Amino acid sequence: MNKLTAAAICLVRISPEVTFTNVCTQSKAFLSWTSKAENDADAADKVRRYQHRPAEELFDTQADRFEWTNLANDPKYAQIKANLKSQLTAWMKSQGDLGMQTELAAREHQWRRKKRNKKP
Repeated sequence: MNKLTAAAICLVRISPEVTFTNVCTQSKAFLSWTSKAENDADAADKVRRYQHRPAEELFDTQADRFEWTNLANDPKYAQIKANLKSQLTAWMKSQGDLGMQTELAAREHQWRRKKRNKKP
């Protein structure tokens, strides 16, 4: 088997069509990148890559520690990707993770939301 298996990370996005946001995208540091991206192609590329992620990503974390080269569409790594996706699916099933359904339900359990909905 290809040596990549020992140093690979496979990411599968539940909703790649949605612009990715999190607490980092609201930080002063990230907002400074988005501002810089208006006139800087490199900054614009970094912001785009962070917020618009493909459905699948596969990286060789030994050769590409910053995860810039996505190997997910390279046929040479199809078997490795399939094995990693199978492992991910099995793990999600063992955890009761239903993908998007679990993500949407998680919002109802977040402490911020509970605090907002708390009755006086």
